[in-house]
Amino acid sequence: MADILTEREVLVDVLALYKDFPCLWDTSHELYCNRDARNRALQIPRDCHSRFDRSITVNDVKKKIENMRAAYRQVSAWLVTAAAL
Repeated sequence: MADILTEREVLVDVLALYKDFPCLWDTSHELYCNRDARNRALQIPRDCHSRFDRSITVNDVKKKIENMRAAYRQVSAWLVTAAAL
């Protein structure tokens, strides 16, 4: 029987791969400003996510990552505010 993956499991794998490519998130990395290197690096998480959704594109992966980062920033800000109370 084939393994049925949930989107959450795939996104955890995508985030682990994202962490392995500092050119995608580290602004001090030498390849951060290199668009071709960043697009090549985004192919790996896209290939990983395509196990769940075959029609996903690199732009979709960029949007998913940005949405997850925005949610993280929002929760982090909320926790800082709650800790100050």
